[in-house]
Amino acid sequence: MADVVYSDIDPRLELDARGGIRILTNADAVIASVENIVGTAMGERPWLITFASRLKNLLFEPNDPLLIQQASQELITVIGEWDNRPIIQSVDFFQDKENGQISVQVRFTIAGLPGEYLVDRRVT
Repeated sequence: MADVVYSDIDPRLELDARGGIRILTNADAVIASVENIVGTAMGERPWLITFASRLKNLLFEPNDPLLIQQASQELITVIGEWDNRPIIQSVDFFQDKENGQISVQVRFTIAGLPGEYLVDRRVT
């Protein structure tokens, strides 16, 4: 499966050497997609209001083990709904109570590509 190639435009809209929008390929494309799904709030995209996770909404729920379970399941579900390339291995949350922040780490493999990948995102 070495000939599998995934590609997407760079969501940061960075330019390549020729002045066009940079194209991400393979693992970089899938990582950017997962970051995009995790970091987008419901309704944030007016033209595609269901593209998102409810992760930011869950920040206002009681901080208990049930919240972590709900948030983990939410990410597994929405990533699977919007992108079939990542195969989720784990979702872990880390609390910074002093600063009132939560970070999430999503570990996954990618269909057709070797290795394991990580998206680490602070949720604010």
